[in-house]
Amino acid sequence: MGYVNASDVAIYSDLETIRLALTAAETANQLLDEIFEPFANPVYPNNLLHIVAINSGKLLEWISTQPTTNYLAQQLRNILLGTSIH
Repeated sequence: MGYVNASDVAIYSDLETIRLALTAAETANQLLDEIFEPFANPVYPNNLLHIVAINSGKLLEWISTQPTTNYLAQQLRNILLGTSIH
């Protein structure tokens, strides 16, 4: 992955990771597992940010494959399905 540091902020380009993943016939859900893995638990690095552009259908599909113990999936499920977040 490439990066540019500006004022202690690293900006990573995952385009190469995505290209390699698709070349390796990795499924979209496997790629999302890898990208979202740091956020699966409520305790994650507070200096970590991943921005992902994804349509809601694909995101809901990914969420449906996750265990109820996956913190990020549970938070997204609550937001997308309109339930309260505890």
